[in-house]
Amino acid sequence: MSRSDDLLTLLGRVSLAERSDRYLDNAIHDALGLAGGATGWASGHYTTSLDAAKWVVATVLPGFWHSTTTCWRTADADVAPDFTGPHGDDLLAAGWSLEEHDAVTFSAVVAPGGPIHAECLALIAATLKALIAREGLTPPSPEVLAERRAALAALKAAPPARSALIAQEVEHGR
Repeated sequence: MSRSDDLLTLLGRVSLAERSDRYLDNAIHDALGLAGGATGWASGHYTTSLDAAKWVVATVLPGFWHSTTTCWRTADADVAPDFTGPHGDDLLAAGWSLEEHDAVTFSAVVAPGGPIHAECLALIAATLKALIAREGLTPPSPEVLAERRAALAALKAAPPARSALIAQEVEHGR
């Protein structure tokens, strides 16, 4: 089996999990090649600890932002490249496209929500989706990379845009 196949199999296991699971923690640890674990154990408690799940994102997807939400029905997570962060150039060089910025957010929903493990599972699932997509990336040519870096520099130099509502509130002193 290819690495993509291994990651897809693991994604299926994570998506179907109903609770935290040490066997699943070990499978995540092994499939992602994590050394030492988030807490120094052989494998971290990735399906139990949100801190450990966030550590996985930071370790296997440097330069990605992540977000999680939960309610009693579902837990949701998103991960995506943060082109404006310190790893922006590295992300472009790896083949992530600034032009497709809005299309490269990887989301996962786990039901039922509620307990913390659901949020952890959703974050790990979103991370696996990003890793699967990364397996198919092709680094851009030097010319394309130079164009993307110039576009990124312009994006970083531009002041952040305010929404119309925020601009209106600032104007009225609220």
